[in-house]
Amino acid sequence: MVLSADKEKLCGELFKIMEEISSLLKASGENPLEYKGLEKVKNIARSSDPGGVKNIARYLDADFRVIYDNRVTSDELERKMEMAYSISDQF
Repeated sequence: MVLSADKEKLCGELFKIMEEISSLLKASGENPLEYKGLEKVKNIARSSDPGGVKNIARYLDADFRVIYDNRVTSDELERKMEMAYSISDQF
């Protein structure tokens, strides 16, 4: 199974957003590598893995909950997280 061109484009957008989220976490004093779900989403998006896209929302949920629990927040981080969810809903 191969992703459509539209979904591959979404993967590219999602990868970019995940990179921005990692940068925002790092700027907040967090180690982005500790958020395993974010890394998994980046890998799925980078490779446009058709089998992995169904798991993106679950990975985002897990790590975004930890981000919330750790009280790591900024308006920009919130906006990027919403964008990631919006894209994951399109798969």
